Amino acid sequence: MAKKRKSKHVGDPKCESHFGQMYAAVMGSCKGCGNPTASSAFQLCSVCAKKRGKCQVCLKKL
Repeated sequence: MAKKRKSKHVGDPKCESHFGQMYAAVMGSCKGCGNPTASSAFQLCSVCAKKRGKCQVCLKKL
């Protein structure tokens, strides 16, 4: 029997709309803590996005 895949993306705090897209590797600044983000398109760093349960890009609740 085939295993069912989970719909949640582990490790990547992005919503379905933004998961899997490519982003410019130009560092930005997190609006939550001020630390650098992996892309200037991200509003939150991955730590803040995971803590808040929001997408790094659009801040949509995950």
